Amino acid sequence: MTETNPHIKVIPAKTKGFISINSHPAGCAKSVTEWSERAKSKPTITGLGSAPKALILGGTTGYGLATRVILTENLNASTISVGFDAPASESRPGTAGWYNTYSFHQRHKGNDKHFSLNGDAFAQETRENVVKLIKEKFGKIGIFVYSIAAPRRKDPVTGTVYSSVLKPVGAPYSGLTVELDGGKLSMASLQPANEEEIANTKKVMGGEDLMLWIDYLKSQGVVEDDLKVVAYTYEGPSLSWPVYKDGTIGKAKDDVKDTCVSLNGDLAKSGGMARVAYLQATVTQASLAIPTVPLYVAVYSKIMKEHGLFEDNLDHVYRMLQLLGQEKAGADTSVALRADDRELDAKIQKIVTERMSVLQAGTVLDDTHFSALRGAFLNLFGFEIPGIDYTTPVDTLYGKEWEI
Repeated sequence: MTETNPHIKVIPAKTKGFISINSHPAGCAKSVTEWSERAKSKPTITGLGSAPKALILGGTTGYGLATRVILTENLNASTISVGFDAPASESRPGTAGWYNTYSFHQRHKGNDKHFSLNGDAFAQETRENVVKLIKEKFGKIGIFVYSIAAPRRKDPVTGTVYSSVLKPVGAPYSGLTVELDGGKLSMASLQPANEEEIANTKKVMGGEDLMLWIDYLKSQGVVEDDLKVVAYTYEGPSLSWPVYKDGTIGKAKDDVKDTCVSLNGDLAKSGGMARVAYLQATVTQASLAIPTVPLYVAVYSKIMKEHGLFEDNLDHVYRMLQLLGQEKAGADTSVALRADDRELDAKIQKIVTERMSVLQAGTVLDDTHFSALRGAFLNLFGFEIPGIDYTTPVDTLYGKEWEI
């Protein structure tokens, strides 16, 4: 920090549990550049059209950002991204999504093909702003990606605010997990959700908002006849089912699938489709808060690397989009797009089970597993990126002007 420019300072990695307090602008910028160059070098994805126009909800981090980068670099797409990120200020850094978005725009500066809105994707005002932008810049979109995970949602009609919970349904759950601060293994326990919590989680994470988006976009005449709708989800292995697939989040995700079945029947009439993309376990701030999942991701990722099957977010979404390009429109076609097939392979899961069975609470996860897990987590926020000198002061206001 300097006396004349308090926003010029060294930004250290700082975490509290599974929450990162800081993000690093230079690290985020380098990550976006690296992803972009890799996406550009991959064979061109077929079946998604030439230079498609895409709307991505949740396109600032993780799988959403990977989707935007791949569509842009690999297919010369035009994109609109909606995120909900805290901007940079003189007192503290912006969120990783804020810096990622600015870095993306810096790379594509001046081509008038990419636009980003920072706001609540659940709000009708955001839908209206997006439609206005589509009409002005694109005319219509051909790809719609729904990559949203949120703790709460305000109903755009009633104004009621609903909160989601991560809980099992029907019975308590206890599972072994790993603490990100130090790697200690401990037991995590959750009490089952009540009916109100199940219903509220469905209101936040279910398919209602997805349907509102598609209905509104169609009513405004801004979607192509062969629109492709993709909603991202996760199912995971049976060991996490009590707290995820069979829990409150899983119930909400079932509703997303039901919504996509309904949407697919409608969209297929004009050559379009809706799919639920089942993606692999990955390191995100949200996923690491789920008991058992952090430990599972650490063990699973190492096994996949040993077998030459490991995919980071970019590689995984690239393969998923390849699968999407092979899909054929049809009202009776399954909406499940299984990109998690490698993760759920019986041989891989057998090894995962064997290795996790010997782990015990009160011990510390070995450094090979723990350092990779913590490193992947910090990478999300621009830390531990090779080639970045984290002792050099940087401008926290980097990216202040990107919002439109």
